[in-house]
Amino acid sequence: MLPSWKYRLDVVNCAGTYDDVIKHNLYVCTAKGGQYSHRRSLYFGVYRNKQVNEVAKIETVVDIESEDEYSIKWKNVNKSDEELVEIARSRRSYIDDSWYPARVFLLANLHPTNFRKTTPGGMQSSKQYFDISNLNVNDAIDLAEKLKDKSWEKY
Repeated sequence: MLPSWKYRLDVVNCAGTYDDVIKHNLYVCTAKGGQYSHRRSLYFGVYRNKQVNEVAKIETVVDIESEDEYSIKWKNVNKSDEELVEIARSRRSYIDDSWYPARVFLLANLHPTNFRKTTPGGMQSSKQYFDISNLNVNDAIDLAEKLKDKSWEKY
């Protein structure tokens, strides 16, 4: 039995940062406040306009406290902390990187899908988790395929 995080899709409302997420394979939020805490997950869903348009494997989540301080929240790849922090800082430099503390999600390749929210209204919070254990996915490509044309209510 694998840990539950390996079967979790973290769907995040990226309406305001969509272009940056897609262009840089990076999601950034503040590292302060409970609404920005995230449970460890293997996959990330890019949400806007009532659907998840792309999914990716989460490589790591790094909290960058200042120019010199950081902490690795978790990592899902076999790379050194130093290498992951350098990649996070580099990718973040392409967007507004002047504020701290920042929680940086490094994403592997994004894969298109159309996992739709069919109930009225948008997301009720900034994120939502999905247990994908029943889908028996091999990787993010497989997850994207299995979520295509599915609704949040019937996946």
